[in-house]
Amino acid sequence: MSEVVVVDWAAWSPGIASRRDWESWAQDPRPLGHEGAPEVRFLPALQRRRCDRLSRMCLQAVHDAVPEALRGGLLSVFASRHGSFENMAAMLCDLADGSPLSPNRFSHSVHNTQAGLFSIWAGNREASTCVAAGAETFGAGFLEGMGMLHRHPGAPLLLVVGDEPVPEPFDTLASGTGAYALAFLLQNGDGDAEGTRVGLRFGPGEEGSLDAFVPDGLAFLRWLISDQESLRLAHPGRSWLFARG
Repeated sequence: MSEVVVVDWAAWSPGIASRRDWESWAQDPRPLGHEGAPEVRFLPALQRRRCDRLSRMCLQAVHDAVPEALRGGLLSVFASRHGSFENMAAMLCDLADGSPLSPNRFSHSVHNTQAGLFSIWAGNREASTCVAAGAETFGAGFLEGMGMLHRHPGAPLLLVVGDEPVPEPFDTLASGTGAYALAFLLQNGDGDAEGTRVGLRFGPGEEGSLDAFVPDGLAFLRWLISDQESLRLAHPGRSWLFARG
């Protein structure tokens, strides 16, 4: 079983921002809020105005999880099931109405929007990957991060996972939860980094047993801050099995 070390983490969702808030939520999970976004006052004003909600949430989580001195040298993986869906949905509606498309909205609708904004804000030129894998997006992003750490064993890695509610009229066609973003600072498990050692392997597919309103990334966070030894994220094709090292 391959291992990585979770050195630190942070998360943001409407009404749940501090570590104490998340520890309380983990004890009694409730559906995530759909409205609101962090102010991200740490960003320059021009960049802040251009950020959509998902970008604000992701950058807030990164800001809270990673010290400023590390941000410019991180490998990174950004994982999102739907990406900036609100921008994309608005543009599709404009196309259907025959309205002109907004160049600014278009530039912030691609799936690597958050990775690009992070690289500009942090002055980061290191390797970055963006992942979308349906309901298994968190697991796929975590696995991609493990692979990058294996190729670059001495480098720290940033894993960011986030999504926003699926907007109308697509909410009846696509799965989604409330608004949230998570950031994990990871190191290769072969070193002496301090934190929680986490291993990953795979098991047979099965129907999920977790609360329907808890996405995989937050189920992982809930497990990480608990005292449980293992976590199974079950999907019809495979189960992602996490265990403390």
